[in-house]
Amino acid sequence: MSAKNTILILALSLSLLIVSVSGVYAVTISSVGTMTNARGWLFSQSTPFGIYYGFGDAGGYPPASDIYYFDFLTGTNTLIKSQTSQPDIGLPDVKEPTIWGDPIYSAIVGDKIFIADVYYDYPQHAGPGFGLPELSDANGIYAIDTKTNTFYLYDRTSFRFFADNLASPMTSVGSYLYFFVESERRVYRYDTITKQSTALSALPSDIGFGGIVYPVSSKIYITTFKEYSSNNNGINNSLYVYDTLKDSFTYLATSPLIPSNNYRSNSVINGKLYFVGGEDPIKIDYTALDKIVEYDPSTNQFSVIDTLKDKDGINYALAGASTTSVGGSLYVVGGEVHSEPEITDSIIKIGIAPKDLATTIAEYLCKYYSNSVCSLNQNLLSVMAEPFYLFLTKDYKNRGDYISYVAQKTNEFVRNSLITGKEKGVIMSVATKLAAAIKK
Repeated sequence: MSAKNTILILALSLSLLIVSVSGVYAVTISSVGTMTNARGWLFSQSTPFGIYYGFGDAGGYPPASDIYYFDFLTGTNTLIKSQTSQPDIGLPDVKEPTIWGDPIYSAIVGDKIFIADVYYDYPQHAGPGFGLPELSDANGIYAIDTKTNTFYLYDRTSFRFFADNLASPMTSVGSYLYFFVESERRVYRYDTITKQSTALSALPSDIGFGGIVYPVSSKIYITTFKEYSSNNNGINNSLYVYDTLKDSFTYLATSPLIPSNNYRSNSVINGKLYFVGGEDPIKIDYTALDKIVEYDPSTNQFSVIDTLKDKDGINYALAGASTTSVGGSLYVVGGEVHSEPEITDSIIKIGIAPKDLATTIAEYLCKYYSNSVCSLNQNLLSVMAEPFYLFLTKDYKNRGDYISYVAQKTNEFVRNSLITGKEKGVIMSVATKLAAAIKK
């Protein structure tokens, strides 16, 4: 029996796994809670147990400087970094800095959430105006340690990914961060383990500031950023894919369904990409959108799968929200509701293909662990509804490494009362079956 058939039979027989029929989704939209305060143009990242969110614009100056953790189970917000507590930014000539901003780009690697787009400011906002070089932290990578819930300066890069008050797109694949650096028109790969940077291929002419990035296995999908202007006069955005193994770009499509300024991170389910709201690049006056758009790489097609609706079923447009995903659902955090208009504090769940907690945790640990151990088998997408993160023969070190890591992390979850011992057993069972699905 072929490996593909073996995996398919295994997946269909696992009663623990919640599997949806590919291409047929009953999309659900519901409220899961609220942030501590309303904001838009922020960052967010989901874990199986909750969402880290922070910074952003609450409608005043300067932008927000705090970070919180929203717990799915309790619906409560825990302070990670306050407005006043600041890390050592490693620049002794800048006294008493305030870290703030609207960090568009963040990425998960293991236990850390990396944030590449923050500013520092003097207490009295030194300088005559917003966006001056002395107010921007052009090459500082900051991190949230999710084990200790601490925020700190992780490193400084040799390249400038933040310039002219604009951030270059960034995301993660395995233990690497990939930056699509506008100032140098080049891809840089940053190793989060060795803290070494490598200059890679040149960017396509229309890729740069403001692009939306989606990591899927060893590939990164990235959009252009267009906005209405006298020079632009309404141009649709395009989508490219960057192959991290080949260090090459491929143009895929241009579509009116690709928004601009869609503040999101890791919004990938079943190997498909999702856009929620955002700004219309064709229309003037920063017109917001109400669409939930799906892109299927296997067919190179965009489709509207639903629209944003409030509790009364009325459509609303949303810009500046941060969208992330975990467990087969999208989580839309904050943003500006243009039908009001007002900044919202809502956290919305969009169910696409929901999974149970055991499957979510097992896949999450594999997805954000070392890329040399775990990988997404893209060949399974044609026969399975869920993109199980399985071992590829050419990539994995050994099954025991993954199982040991799952055991280590689930023990931490038990100690922190996030899961029970019984739930740990279910997770280990799922992880063991996933790891054994492809025989070496």
